[in-house]
Amino acid sequence: MAARLQEERARRKAQMQARLVEQEQQRVAAAAASQFMPPESLGPSHIASVDGALGGADGRPAKRQKSQAAGVRAAALNTLPQINALRLAVPDGWEACPPAGEPWGSLIPSKVPLGLQYDASLQDPDTNRYTPQMAVERQRMAGRQLGLVIDLTNSSRYYNPQEFSNLGVERVRVPCVGRDECPSPEAISAFCFYVQEFQMRDQIRVAEEHRRARMLLPPDAPPPPAPAPRYVLVHCTHGFNRTGTMIVNYFMRMSMGQLRPKEAIVHFRGIRSPGIYKPAYVAAIFDNCYERRSTSLPPCERPAWKRRDDEESGPSAPASPRHVPFGGGAPACASPRWPEPAEDDAANAPTSDDVMPPVPTSSGSTVRLDDPNFDVRKRELAHDNLDSLGEVVDANEEEYVRREVWRLIEGKPRSLTERLGPSAFPGAQPISLDRANLREVVLASPPVNEDGVVQNASDARCELHSYYVTWKADGTRYMLYISKWGVYVMNRKFEMRRLQMRFPVPPLRKGQCHDGVLLDGEMINDVDRSQGVMMRRYLVYDMMSEGHNSLCGEPFAKRYKLAGKLVLNPKKEERDTMERALHEKKIPLWYHHEREPFKVRLKDFFPASRVRKLFDNIMRNLSHKHDGVVLQDWAAAYVRGSTQTILKWKPAHENSVDFEVEMPPLDPSLQQIIEAIDFTQPLSNEQVVALGSAVNTCRLFVMGGGGESVPVPDARLTTSRQLVAECFESICRRAVIECYYDTGVRAWAYMRSRTDKMRANHESVFRAVVRSIEDNLTEDELIAALLGNPKWERGAAAAAAATAAAVGTAAPTAAVGTAPFPAPFPQESAALEAPSVSAQQPPPSESPPPQPSANAPGAASSAAAAQAAALAKLKGALGR
Repeated sequence: MAARLQEERARRKAQMQARLVEQEQQRVAAAAASQFMPPESLGPSHIASVDGALGGADGRPAKRQKSQAAGVRAAALNTLPQINALRLAVPDGWEACPPAGEPWGSLIPSKVPLGLQYDASLQDPDTNRYTPQMAVERQRMAGRQLGLVIDLTNSSRYYNPQEFSNLGVERVRVPCVGRDECPSPEAISAFCFYVQEFQMRDQIRVAEEHRRARMLLPPDAPPPPAPAPRYVLVHCTHGFNRTGTMIVNYFMRMSMGQLRPKEAIVHFRGIRSPGIYKPAYVAAIFDNCYERRSTSLPPCERPAWKRRDDEESGPSAPASPRHVPFGGGAPACASPRWPEPAEDDAANAPTSDDVMPPVPTSSGSTVRLDDPNFDVRKRELAHDNLDSLGEVVDANEEEYVRREVWRLIEGKPRSLTERLGPSAFPGAQPISLDRANLREVVLASPPVNEDGVVQNASDARCELHSYYVTWKADGTRYMLYISKWGVYVMNRKFEMRRLQMRFPVPPLRKGQCHDGVLLDGEMINDVDRSQGVMMRRYLVYDMMSEGHNSLCGEPFAKRYKLAGKLVLNPKKEERDTMERALHEKKIPLWYHHEREPFKVRLKDFFPASRVRKLFDNIMRNLSHKHDGVVLQDWAAAYVRGSTQTILKWKPAHENSVDFEVEMPPLDPSLQQIIEAIDFTQPLSNEQVVALGSAVNTCRLFVMGGGGESVPVPDARLTTSRQLVAECFESICRRAVIECYYDTGVRAWAYMRSRTDKMRANHESVFRAVVRSIEDNLTEDELIAALLGNPKWERGAAAAAAATAAAVGTAAPTAAVGTAPFPAPFPQESAALEAPSVSAQQPPPSESPPPQPSANAPGAASSAAAAQAAALAKLKGALGR
C-alpha cells in the first residue's frame, strides 16, 4: 500500500514538473517576442523568476518547492536553444533579397530590418546583416534622411521599434496579413493618410527651419538653401507585394485620377525590381479602383531568391510607438479600426501565385426587381444604412475631414474637443413653413433673376420672389466630401465612411479628378420600372466648396449651377462616353461606374410660378418616396444651422418630429410576457398588445437650449401592429425615433428609427412643427400663396380668429376653414413665441429658427380649454 502511494506521488510530481516546464517555455517565448531580447538574455534572467511562480502554487510553502523549482529551471534552460531557433528564424529568402529599392517621391520600398538577435541565424552576418540602424544609415549615405517608417508586417518579432525612435525616426504600423490576402481598403486608406499627414508636418518643419536659418544671417546675405524634406521607409517582409500595393495606391490617389494602375505598377517595377510579382495583388489594385484589368500588362517573374511563400509566425506585438498627427490631437495610430489577426502569413497556407482571383462582388448601386434575393438586397441598399456605403475611416483621418468640413462652412476649423462634440453637424437646416413665415418671408422677398441677383420688380424676367421650389424626398441627409484621398459620405451624426468614386474635372481628356469639393444632398431609393431595377441614388441640392475654396458666401443660384457644371455633368459625360465606346467596341471600358455604391444626379429646382406643375405632374411621377416640398431662397448664402432661407412644407398629417424616448419600468406581468417573445417568429395578439402597452408608457423628449433633454408633457406614443416590434426594438436601443401626430388616437405615432441621428430635434424645431400642424396650411393654399393669389389669406384670417379664441380674446371674424385639433395635444400661442431665456445657444445642427413678430397671425386652430391647459404645461416644461 505504501509503495503504491509513493508511486502515485512520484507520477503526480512528474506530471506537475512537466506542466510547469511547458508553462515556463511558453512564458520565455512570449517574453522573447514582446521584449525583443537577444538569445543570451533569455536564460537565467527570465528563468530565475520561476521560484516566485512556483512558491505557493498549490498551497504548499515555497521552501518545500525549492528542489522542484531547480528542476524546472534546468529543464527550461535545456529547451531554450530550440525556443530561440524557432522564434528567431529568418524569413525565407530574406538574406538574398535586395535590402531596399529606389525612392518614388518620398517613399522608399524596403525589406524588413532584423534586430541583432537574428545574427546567429544568418548564414553570413557580416554580409547579409540589415538592422534598423543600417537601414537609416544606408539612406543617409545616399543623401536621404528618414523621418518615418511604416511597418506593414503583421508580426512584431523582427526588431524593437525603439531602435528607430532612438535614431530620431518615427514608426507606425499598418498590419497586413500577407500571402494572397491583399491589403484591405481600410489599411490602404490608413497608409495614405499617415504618409500625407507626415508630409504636411514635414513641410511645416522645413519652412520653420528655413525661416530660422534666414533670421541668423545678415540682411544683405543671400538666402540659405531650404532644408531637404525627409523620406518615408515602407517595408513588409520582403518589400514587394504588400509594400508595392500600398505605394502604388498612394500615388494613384495623390495624382487625383491621372495615374492609371498599369502605369503605376510598371513604375514600381522600375524602382523595386521585379515589382509586385503575385498576380493576386496586381488584380486587387485594379479591382480596388474599379478599373478594368489590363491585358497588355506583361506578367512579372518570380524572383530567383523566392523559393516558397512568405512565412511570418508568432504572436502579434503590442501597439507600436505612436506619433502625434498634424494639428495635434490623438496619436495617428491610436484606435485602429481594422482587426489585427493573430499571425502574419500563416506558415502552412497553400500557395496560389498562378491563380487569378475572381472579381469581388461589388456592393453596387442597383438590384433587379426580379432578383430572387430582392428582399435581402433591398435591405443592403437602405439609404439610412451608413455601414453599407463604404469602408471604415481611421479615427484621426475622420477628425481631419471633420475639421476641414467645418473650415469650409464656418471659415475656421472646429476642434472636436469643444462643447459641440464630434457629432456637431455643420449643415444648414430648414424650418417648417406656416402662414406667418409664408407671409413675412416669402412674399416680402425681393425678386431675383436666375443667377440670384436682385432685379427691379418691373423686369419681365423676374419671378414674384426669390424662392424656388423642389420636392422633399423621403430619404437620408448626407454630405459628400470629395478629396484626392477618396470620397467621404457623412450623416447627421457626423459619422463617415470612405467611398471609391470618380468625379472627373473638365475637360475630360486630362483625366484629373476633383479635390476639396463639399456637396449637400439626400440619399434615396429609386425604382426604375422600365429597366426593372431599384437603385440607390444621391440627389445633390447644394455645393459649399470647390478646390478647397469655400462657396458658402455665394448665392445659392451660383452654387447650384457650379455643382452641375463642374461636378455632376462631367461625371455623367464620362460615363456616357465610356458606355458608348464599349457598345461600339471602339475602346474597352476602363472604369466600372456601375460598381460605385450609388448613382449621383442634380436635384431639380423650379421657379415658384411652376409650383402647380411640381405638385400635379412631377411629384406624381417620381420614382421614389416624397413627403412635401422645399422652398430655397435663390439669392441666399449657405448658413449652418436653422435658417429661414430654406423652408419645408409637409401636409399636416405628415409633419414629423424626432424624439428621444425613455421607457419606465414595466409591470412585472407585462415584463414577463415581453421577455418570452421570440422576435424571429410571428407575434401573437397577446404579445402585440403587451408591446403596445409598453410603448404607450414611454416618455418623449426634445433637446433644450443647453443640449439637455426636455420632456414633452402629456405626449403619448403609439404605433401600428405592423411596426410595434420595430418600435419596441428602437426604444430598447435608445435610438432617436421619428413620429407624426395621429389625430385619430390623439398621440404621436411611430414612423421609423433615425439611426442617422444622435439627438432629438431642438425644442424650437418641435414648436415650429407644432405650429405647422396646427396651422394646417393646405396644398391649395400654398400654391395660391406662391402664385400671388390673395385667396390664401382667408385661411390666415381663420387661423387668427382661432388664435384669439384660444387665448381668451374676442375674435374679429368667425373661425372657418380650419380643421379642429383634438386635445390633449400641446398647443401654442403668440405668447410662446418669445425667444429662449436659456443662456446657452443650441447646437448649430438644431439652432432655433427666426420667430415671427408677436402681432403676426398665430397658428392655433382650436379654442378648447383643455388645449390651453396643455399649453401651460408645455410652457413650464420648456422654461417659458
